[in-house]
Amino acid sequence: MIMNTITQTDVHYLRPNRTMESLLIEDSETTKKVLVYNYEGVHFRVFENQKEASRFVNGDSNAKTITEFIDENELDKYLQKIIF
Repeated sequence: MIMNTITQTDVHYLRPNRTMESLLIEDSETTKKVLVYNYEGVHFRVFENQKEASRFVNGDSNAKTITEFIDENELDKYLQKIIF
């Protein structure tokens, strides 16, 4: 099985232990940008675009999240296999 290549392109520190990371996910045919909200290394949310990530950061609980994790290893496994 071919795994995706993941490249962190940017990270914004929202607070000392809360970040928004921009990642490029590449497979043999596609490149996709996702944003990952990292809350203290124990809760992660994956967003498809900046608009939804901004809505979430600004307190909108209805912001569209691709998925979320409470384990960084599970997040990594997901990103390595995600198909768009």
